[in-house]
Amino acid sequence: MFWSNGSGRILGGAGSAALGMNEAGQVTGMTASGHVFVTGNDGQSVRNLGTLRGGNWSVGYDVNAAGEVAGTGCSALISAPSAG
Repeated sequence: MFWSNGSGRILGGAGSAALGMNEAGQVTGMTASGHVFVTGNDGQSVRNLGTLRGGNWSVGYDVNAAGEVAGTGCSALISAPSAG
């Protein structure tokens, strides 16, 4: 949830998480579908950056003054072997 001028707004949809914000007010994080998002300087327009190299999910942890997002992603999910 991002608060601006006394009103809240869910960035990237329900189930999303905002994790980093720069001095200009740009916010980054992860959408419910596992994509990185970043807002514009107005904190309103949301841009879906997708996943890192087409992986399963990615998350943006911080955004610098130039609007560049730092984060991580996963290209494969590893499951534990089943018993029996």
